[in-house]
Order: sequence, then C-alpha cells, then structure tokens
Amino acid sequence: LEQLSGYEARAELWEEAILPARVRGYRPALLDGLMNEGQLLWLGASRQKVAFCLADDLELVRESAAKRLPEELRQLFQDADARYTLRALETRTELGPERLADALWSAVWSGVLTNDTVASLRRGIACGFQHAPVSVPEPPQRRGRRGFVRRPRSAGAALYAGSWFRLPDPPKAEGLLEEEERAKDRARLLLERYGIVFRELLIHETPLLRWPAVFRALRLMELSGEIVGGRFFEGIPGLQFVTPTTLRKLQRELPRHAVWWINACDPVSLCGNGLEPLKHGLPRRIPGNWIVYVGSERALVIQRDGADLRFSIHPD
Repeated sequence: LEQLSGYEARAELWEEAILPARVRGYRPALLDGLMNEGQLLWLGASRQKVAFCLADDLELVRESAAKRLPEELRQLFQDADARYTLRALETRTELGPERLADALWSAVWSGVLTNDTVASLRRGIACGFQHAPVSVPEPPQRRGRRGFVRRPRSAGAALYAGSWFRLPDPPKAEGLLEEEERAKDRARLLLERYGIVFRELLIHETPLLRWPAVFRALRLMELSGEIVGGRFFEGIPGLQFVTPTTLRKLQRELPRHAVWWINACDPVSLCGNGLEPLKHGLPRRIPGNWIVYVGSERALVIQRDGADLRFSIHPD
C-alpha cells in the first residue's frame, strides 16, 4: 500500500483484484489491522473510486476539497477534529436514513469525508452506496436476572462501523521552492510505484500525479543525478525516467516461468494507455477483464468476467 499510495481505483477492485494479486493468501483482516494502526486513510473520488493513502502522503495526492461538503453536513463538520458514528449523525441531523446515506457518500466522492474503518466501505460496496436496512431474524428475547428484557444489538450499526470525519486540507506551499520540493516528492512516489515513468503510463493517475505536473521535477532530478533519463523500451514515444535501482533490475533477466495475473484496471496494467504496439493485444480497461502472464509472455486474456477466454500460448 505504500507503493500504491494515492492511486484511485474502483472501490470493489481493491479487495477483489489489486491486493490479492500482490499478497499471497490475502485476508480482509490484514487491511483492517493497518487501518487500526492509524497510519492509513481511504479517500473517495469521483465515479465511486477509492484511493488508499499513507497519512504522510496526503498533501501529495489530495487537493483542497473544503467547499464540496454537502449543505446538510456542513454545520456538523465545521470543526476539523469532529468525528461521528452513524448513530450520532442520525441523532444530530433531521435527515432520514436514505438522505443521510446519500449525503455521506456524496461527501466521500467529493473527497471531503472518510471513515476510520474499511468495514464502512465494504458495507457501502455491498449495498451500492445507498441506505440498505439490514433484515435479520429476530432472536428470542431473554430476561436478565432482574426480569428486564434484553434487546439484541442492531446488526446495521455493526455493519456501519467506525466514525466519519473530515479529511484535513493540505497546507499551501510556502513559495516556489516548497512547490518544487513537493513536485519532486510526487515524482518519487510515482517512481516507487512503477520504477519507470513516462507520459502514457501516468494517464490513469490523478491530475496531481500526471505527466505535466511532474515532468519539470523529473528533469531537475535527472540533472542532479537522482534518476536517469533516456529510452529504455522501444515503442514508447518520448522520454522515459528510471531510478538507478530499476535500471539495474531491467538489465537482469526477468523470471521466465513466473505465472502472474492482473485485472485490466490494475495500476501496472498497460490496457488503455494509447501505446500503438499494445492496442491489439490487450483488452479494454474495464473491471471484467483480466490478463495472465508467464514471465513476460501474455498467456491468457479473460474478458466479460470469464465468458470469453483467449489463450495465446501452446496448450502444453
């Protein structure tokens, strides 16, 4: 997740495809553990996309979003330190459950609010980011020692766990020098993510992390000797930048028989990046498409969630 900090992907893809492709035996409890440590945030973006971000990287990947808070929630979240459970929000607002859910997720997709648990995000995915009352069979009522009836705990409250809070606005850079340093840190984040950086690779990143925003910083880092510029792969127009570590890795032979797979929307997927040599061999960049490789050779393209399988290697 340190390598993927700030990358936006469809909310459901993180635990369906992106993390399982990288972590053998991935379990949701692993992500819950990181969130509980308080070092990790999840951020909403338009089109129901989500990014995970280290708290220290927030100023690199997020723009100010204070003015996008829905009117119904503006009063409650004026205090930047305010945190509310869903039950507290239901009590403090006059909104019904449906309107409250709409307001919360609208603020999430505007990049203003988030929750301190992944459970709330999973619940949102499960119910289409709308209010969905939880219907559970009514358990038999039990009487305590003093004869009082004990009511069962609400299942809905458990599923909407955690507290909602406003994301802090990144501090403004104090002068051109600090702006340049921040741009270099964004370039370092991208180089840590990919190893190599070029224009077409960054078209699926957020505006703060695309080529026009980091090119000048990359050039300055090249001049200082921190990274190397050149042409390392054929078929990619324009300049490419690599770290010295990546350059040494590229000069070694890659493992020929390693079998690995990615979703077409994975950060390392080259689907839909406009490179001419790849236009006919890769599927569209949509969640229902997958690619399987043996070493560097494409072995299988899976489309329409498995309805269409196209093998490109010999059956043996």
